[in-house]
Amino acid sequence: ACAVAFGSAIAVLVWSTLTDPRSALAYAAARYTAHLARMLAFLRSKTAPRAVLLAQVGGAASAATLAVAFALPPLGVAAALAVVVPPWLLRRKVDERRKRIDQQADGFAQALANALRSSPSIVEAVQSTVEVSPEPLRSELEVVVKSVRLGSSFSEALEALSAKVQAPPLDVVISSVLLGRQLGGEVPRILETTAGSLRELKRLEAYTEKVVAGAKQSVLVASLLTLGL
Repeated sequence: ACAVAFGSAIAVLVWSTLTDPRSALAYAAARYTAHLARMLAFLRSKTAPRAVLLAQVGGAASAATLAVAFALPPLGVAAALAVVVPPWLLRRKVDERRKRIDQQADGFAQALANALRSSPSIVEAVQSTVEVSPEPLRSELEVVVKSVRLGSSFSEALEALSAKVQAPPLDVVISSVLLGRQLGGEVPRILETTAGSLRELKRLEAYTEKVVAGAKQSVLVASLLTLGL
């Protein structure tokens, strides 16, 4: 009972500190919540970042209280996991989504180049590209088109997309579009060249990964044979 009361007191203390805007813990919580908000927004999740934070605090406090009350050290580990695991899982999902967009950048460049050959409007060309683009890139392009319709310039919408996604191959495509328009170049031809370069880069990366994997396997086999001898 004392352990439960102690755990409850700790939970109340933490909560009161979090709700005090002048405390260092509240400042740290606000920064952490903003970090969660960026990841959840990128994942297009409807989960509120504050709900994630409260679940973490509640889970950690409950696990710690039970660990003290019943002398179960594994529950102490569970309390630590309640703090560490949620942001790790979110970061992993963000990285996976960003990697998928990386792989789709060359296809977007080629599709936009084809669309621009039949449509003089860059916004209409992007709109037609949206219809043939796979997820998750499709959702991000839809945001670009919506932003332009709501009053943003096309350049601002693309720059916002670049800042949000932070995928190097997509940044290359966006830079090709913006520079091509600013310098008066033939944007479709520039995009076709960009798409070809990105495809070649993907091929080289796949080949490099294959060579590295083969080298690691050879080293492992040699090590096992040496141990066997």
